[in-house]
Amino acid sequence: AKQDIRYYLQGVLIESNSTETRLIATCGHTLAIHRSEHTGENVGQWTGIVPLATVTALLKMKATHKTLRDAPIYLTVQESGEIRADWVDQSVNFRTIDGKFPEYQRVIPAKLDGTPAWYRPEYLQRIEDAAKDIGESFIFGFNGNSASLAYIGQSMLAVIMPMRLELT
Repeated sequence: AKQDIRYYLQGVLIESNSTETRLIATCGHTLAIHRSEHTGENVGQWTGIVPLATVTALLKMKATHKTLRDAPIYLTVQESGEIRADWVDQSVNFRTIDGKFPEYQRVIPAKLDGTPAWYRPEYLQRIEDAAKDIGESFIFGFNGNSASLAYIGQSMLAVIMPMRLELT
């Protein structure tokens, strides 16, 4: 979300432990979750909301080095509470957003009913753009007037809310 009064949505939630890291972002109409598995390089457990300005700065760094785009970003939590994000030979210091990210697991439907619905084209375009960004295709699951799902490769899930219209 950009310029949303819900300031805690203006960033990316990171949930990290010794086995995986999840990146979660939402605008309130679409939600994306990207999951990466680990083989022991993470120490401890950490959850925080990275500000949108920091995410934007990190993406700009990665965009200027196309051959190193897949190099990982390492986050180090300092004793002061500040976070250092290191990527290749560059770093950014930031503080997490103080707020509670919504319980994103609650909007993920347990099953889909296959009923078609109406969706805003820009929301569907976000799914297409995310799939292109990670070099994967996606499969879309309809769910009528409830949240629908897009499976983007093996590592990403998107939730999209339909427009509330009666189909006649």
